[in-house]
Amino acid sequence: MIASLLERVARRAEAADVLVTTDETLALSLDDGAVVSAAALSERGTVLRVVREGRVGSAATSDGDVDPLPAAAIAAAACGDPLPLLLPGASPLPPVVTHDATTATLDVAALTELGLRLAARVRRDGRRIAVHLERSVGSVRIGNTRGVDAGYEASFVAIELVVQRTADGVIASRHLATVDVPDDAALDALATSVERQLEWARASASPPVANGPVLLMPTALRGVLVPVLDALVIRGEPSPMSPLVEGLEEPVLHPSLTLRDDPWLELRPGSRGIDDDGVTTWPQLLVEDGAVLRCAVDLETGAAAGRPATGHGRRTTFGRPHAAFSNLLLAPGELDLAGLISAMGDGVLIERLAGTAGLGPAGALHLPVALGYRVQGGEVRGRVEGAVLLGNAFDALTAVAAIGRDREWVGSALLPPLVLERLAVAGG
Repeated sequence: MIASLLERVARRAEAADVLVTTDETLALSLDDGAVVSAAALSERGTVLRVVREGRVGSAATSDGDVDPLPAAAIAAAACGDPLPLLLPGASPLPPVVTHDATTATLDVAALTELGLRLAARVRRDGRRIAVHLERSVGSVRIGNTRGVDAGYEASFVAIELVVQRTADGVIASRHLATVDVPDDAALDALATSVERQLEWARASASPPVANGPVLLMPTALRGVLVPVLDALVIRGEPSPMSPLVEGLEEPVLHPSLTLRDDPWLELRPGSRGIDDDGVTTWPQLLVEDGAVLRCAVDLETGAAAGRPATGHGRRTTFGRPHAAFSNLLLAPGELDLAGLISAMGDGVLIERLAGTAGLGPAGALHLPVALGYRVQGGEVRGRVEGAVLLGNAFDALTAVAAIGRDREWVGSALLPPLVLERLAVAGG
């Protein structure tokens, strides 16, 4: 089908590519051991992009009828702005493992059994336990008129464990995403994390009166990193509000921070050997010792900005192309969690933030704390309630006091705990 579409536009366009994606998703929710919802979704998308007379046009379908796409894409190009888009040529792909055969066999019964095994690890009197599971299998195929004809199979398993203690209403949760089926060690890690959260939350405490250090656990850190990661993606003109400048030798973040993007990791949901633009991927250092070395850019944005694409292209069936990271890895430090808590003395440990709706322009933070704890005398004293994290993400990441050695996956980001000096916690 890809070859047929390319052949149909070959005489009417200077270049063209076709992206075909498939996905079959099964989602399941358990509440106190009973299945409360189950849903299956199947999707297939085809996108034809053409370059005609120096202009780019695209057409897409999700119903399998690709016959109208050539005419629609040519018509779209006639209305498009001039863009010097050069499609990539063919190149060898790295052998990246993105699919697990066992994952593809998971059905409702298997997902239910997996959820019950996890729930049994945290079952106690006085608790309400919810487990949300998702299994996806699919494929990506990209071909173009310069000889690219490649793709990969993908699988995905996501599990979220949510435990509410009915006596005080405290909610603890942990999320896991991977390509293969989680083993007992992975389930044990989820359960252990939730138990620690609940144990620390047995008593109530107030945040410090004066601003002290804030220890961000990986899930909370991922929310604070949002403005920084957005600034590392080129979407057009660089934002004058971002302090991050690519290619400067001096650091604009704390010198202890090194961040890389690695699409070649085995069995990680963000991995891929080729991006949705047909560009071969490779591991890249984004930030080294606090200095920004590279930003991510997709093929079209790069063409408009006069920059080479970085292998980060993402395309949905009907959305505009954009750049997105694969697997982000923030370099670890030397202290374990107990050492971080002891070193920070008096401050607040934040396990989880209540979303990212409180992110403002230029990295401003006003984020409710979903689960946080008072640290006093180097020990966790109890949970703080009604607290809000305040500060600026860019400023805070220039004042890193300590980095933990034990990293956790938060979605497609492998992050350590981080102690930051220039953040405040109000309320509680």
